[in-house]
Amino acid sequence: MLRSRILGLFLLSLSIFTIDSFGQSTVKTANKTGGVITGRITAHGKGLAGVTVTLHSANFGGQAQSQDLLQAKTDADGNYRITDIPIGSYFVTPIAPVYTVPGAGRLTSANEAVVITGGDTVSDIDFSLVPGGVITGRVTDTEGRPVIEQSVSLQSVDQTNQQGGPRIVAPGSWRTDDRGVYRIYGVPEGHYKVSVGAQQRMSGYSGMNAYSTIMGQKSYIQTFHPDTTDSTQAAIVEVAEGAEVSNVDITVGRTVEEYSVTGRVLDSSSNAPLPNIPFTLSILGGGVNRQRAIGLMALPIVSDSAGAFRVDNIPPGRYLVSVAPQSGTNMWGQSQPFDVINQDVSGVEIKATIGANVSGVVTLEGNQDPTILAELMQFQVEAFVQSGGVGGGFGGTAQTVPLNTDGTFQVSGLPSGNVRLTLMPQDNSLQGAFKILRIERDGTQQPRGIAVNSGDQVTGIRIVAAYADGTVEGIVKFQNGTLAPGTRIIARLSSSTPGQGRGANLGAANVDQRGHFLIQNVPPGSYNLIVTAFAQGGRRRNQQPQPQTPVTAQQQVNVSEGQVASVTVSLDLGQNNSPTNP
Repeated sequence: MLRSRILGLFLLSLSIFTIDSFGQSTVKTANKTGGVITGRITAHGKGLAGVTVTLHSANFGGQAQSQDLLQAKTDADGNYRITDIPIGSYFVTPIAPVYTVPGAGRLTSANEAVVITGGDTVSDIDFSLVPGGVITGRVTDTEGRPVIEQSVSLQSVDQTNQQGGPRIVAPGSWRTDDRGVYRIYGVPEGHYKVSVGAQQRMSGYSGMNAYSTIMGQKSYIQTFHPDTTDSTQAAIVEVAEGAEVSNVDITVGRTVEEYSVTGRVLDSSSNAPLPNIPFTLSILGGGVNRQRAIGLMALPIVSDSAGAFRVDNIPPGRYLVSVAPQSGTNMWGQSQPFDVINQDVSGVEIKATIGANVSGVVTLEGNQDPTILAELMQFQVEAFVQSGGVGGGFGGTAQTVPLNTDGTFQVSGLPSGNVRLTLMPQDNSLQGAFKILRIERDGTQQPRGIAVNSGDQVTGIRIVAAYADGTVEGIVKFQNGTLAPGTRIIARLSSSTPGQGRGANLGAANVDQRGHFLIQNVPPGSYNLIVTAFAQGGRRRNQQPQPQTPVTAQQQVNVSEGQVASVTVSLDLGQNNSPTNP
């Protein structure tokens, strides 16, 4: 049976071991609706009535669903039944905020995908929950006055995140009321630190921090229960299943000082001031020797007629100011990093230059139906630039431009770096309708992106896309062993045609515990289907992860337009270090 016990399956090992396998594939027409998912929601063996159970898309890449979320409520004995489910991959989530998954976290959600491939019924998607605990208290200042509308956060002492730091359980979800009182419910059994005042530590800069504030409210330095800004001195709050811990009070002291930043923007070639240039402010972190942007303030910063700008209400931290993407100015530039410590900062300069220009055309390979071409013209081209300079680590710079009626596009004002082009729908109902097969520059494929420098005029770009209405549904059969708890299985497609689709996202999906998977929005073509089983990689505090070598099987599959290719794949688990039960 599929169970919600196993959470945290998204941590993957990076090594790989390949095993050849053989299987059969057939083609059939898709059955679009009629699937059923059933299960039971219990607490200590007793059914929970009136719990709403919803389905969320488990498709890779965050593909949106055009239809409303399917849902059902549990009956008097905790049973639920969701019907008329279209083919697809889903996460099942009971909406039970006062309950938790034993030994896991506050989110009561099945992280194992449930696959519906037609009119099939998937049973026993059960959730065994326990009542969560409650932490409540009052936040006041040093004069005993209530601190209103402040975010209260929990940090787990028992569990860590992937970077080894404390796992944040309720980041900003709970706030104090007009009496300064807060109440956090649905807390998993465990040990916690409770704090007020959101904080992001800038490692490598003498403890300087950036704080998030609420518009119109004071911002306080992060303070832990009962009254310390040092997390190592925070009192530990122990929460038992279903128990309430009261009087977890916090007394806050100093508010966060805020300062102004002033400067000007100059033309890099003439040093002349540039008016009406919009900017963004990036928050930097990552240490002295490896700066990266870890946040972005979308502020209405625009230089005046003399090229000058001013930004107010900036808390201590390390920053840089950049010309805003899609500013329409065709300019690019950014300041040197600067520190806001205990006073206003002046003299920040941005030397702006003409950005790179990338232009080309989007073409359709295969079906040239006018209706399909019209759908393609509703997409936009996104140019994502990963630069090697300061601030690029946040994810780079992205600009989005619509297609012209003839499929041409032009993106201007790009910084130096490596440009990756993708297609983005203007209508979410078209998400996944097209896949990029390859990107060419003057007939040569560009699988690793397009290198540009400021002022470059890059032409001759051709984005070759295909209509993606095929489906691969499959069953994975396991040989010579059984899967260990926490194993995650992924099925993905790569092109088997030389020079076709290298580096493209042609499709991937989770394999559920029955061994079923479904990859939708696949263009017609011949593919290598690769199925990989990854061992769970999570860890608790003071424990090291236990990596294991994944097991992989490959098979060829042919996908036809508008058809479903059915595949059976054998995965041999009888290898050393494979993610199997001993």
